Amino acid sequence: MREVAGIVHWPGPSAMPLVDGDHPIRLAQMFVSGNLFEVLGAKPALGRLLVPSDDWASHVIVLSYGAWRRHFNGDPSVIGHQLTNPHDHLAYTIVGVAPPGLDYPVGVEAWRPGFADGVIVDAIARLAPGATPAAARAEFLAAARSIFTRAQFSVTLGGATVHSLREGVVGKARPVVIVLTAAVGLLLLIACVNVGNLLLLRAAARAREISVRRSLGATYGDIVRQLLTESLLLAVGGGVLGLGVGEIARRALVAMAPYQLPHLDLVRSSAAPIAATAALALLTVLVFGILPSLTAANRQLRLDERAGTTTRRRRRVRQWLVASQVALALVMLSGAALLLRSLERLQHLDLGINTDHLTFAYVIPPAAHDTLPWKIQMGDAVMAHLRALPGVTAVTPTMFSPFAGSSMWILSWDAEGQTASDSVASPTTAIEVAGPDYFRVLGIPVLRGRTFLDTDRDGTPMVAILSEAAARRYWHGQDPVGKRIRPRGAVHWWTSSVSSATRISARCGSRRP
Repeated sequence: MREVAGIVHWPGPSAMPLVDGDHPIRLAQMFVSGNLFEVLGAKPALGRLLVPSDDWASHVIVLSYGAWRRHFNGDPSVIGHQLTNPHDHLAYTIVGVAPPGLDYPVGVEAWRPGFADGVIVDAIARLAPGATPAAARAEFLAAARSIFTRAQFSVTLGGATVHSLREGVVGKARPVVIVLTAAVGLLLLIACVNVGNLLLLRAAARAREISVRRSLGATYGDIVRQLLTESLLLAVGGGVLGLGVGEIARRALVAMAPYQLPHLDLVRSSAAPIAATAALALLTVLVFGILPSLTAANRQLRLDERAGTTTRRRRRVRQWLVASQVALALVMLSGAALLLRSLERLQHLDLGINTDHLTFAYVIPPAAHDTLPWKIQMGDAVMAHLRALPGVTAVTPTMFSPFAGSSMWILSWDAEGQTASDSVASPTTAIEVAGPDYFRVLGIPVLRGRTFLDTDRDGTPMVAILSEAAARRYWHGQDPVGKRIRPRGAVHWWTSSVSSATRISARCGSRRP
């Protein structure tokens, strides 16, 4: 590996509050090492990007190109502007705007330098010339073992996953894109076959006309120029109309798409597919519109349209085109039916929560108050106010939204009764912090035990609610109610007074602060 940068695995990118003067905004922020953009080889669209010297207590921030356009209307004077964190009152200076299309990690709107102790870091590296992903993986594991050995830590390294930056940004979208491209190609081919069949019918109807014109003195060049002009006008007109409809559809789809999708700002009409489509349309019109008529122009008036080898050959061509069109259409219809079936199943997929009438909101406390008792008091007041709103049946505070993925707080746990080897081998588990009505709000059934109570606060025994999968993983089918767990290395145990099949795998609930 030639260069290595770091990205904090937690919290994000997570939407975190900042205050622009008196206006609160939420930016999906990411903590990274100062050399990240050097490793990526990125150049700023405005200002500068992070540099290694920013790692040392530097309160700077770099905006993504999309966030700069959305939240600041693309104002160039944003450089030097300060955004305040309402929790710690620190002011962060905007030093630059990333180039369009830089969306790593996916969904990030702002990059900030700095790490904290105990965080999980994802490494991003630029490989040396000739290096392979397998060699990078081996080098990474060797470096990790060396670090843990020098620190006298006894850990078991399960391995490392190495993938390209493209895979990290778009994930496994390549097969989907290939299938969609193939579907678009089939649709274009069907349209070309349909147009070709119509042009053949038109050429057959004009064959006698062209033969008559030749017998009256029209030269072969006169016929060619006329047919070429007609075909070019047809191809250009159809191409311009299709390009206009396609551009309108593209803008509409981009406007309706969620901004978290990667590279939305780069979705535009590209020259390569436009040129390929135009060439195919032009070729279709020329082949099926001109050649049959030119063949007719070389024949004499003795052509018999009711019989003869030429008529039968043309009829076979038309039949072949119709058969091809029907076959391609059946393929498209089958694919569309399968896609609709998949979408229908996705709509009825059991997510583990009840999403009907479910709303998430983010509360940014005023920057003038930062004491913990005041924040707890404010939180209780906000919860009481929301519960009193007409139509609101239940409200709960949470740290994360459902399906937050890597944005969740992921910890290693020790379970009571586990052997030392089992504890080391136990996988990490994500944790959620929530209020008493968490399971009621999300519609998650608790199969055993109880949910959180208002009395589960500071000064009382700490309790946790485990998912069914986590309970099986830690106690292998034993009754987990009453057993204890704790974050690895912590002193205090949390009592598993509840064992639930929450249907959200690997999710734990902690006491309410």
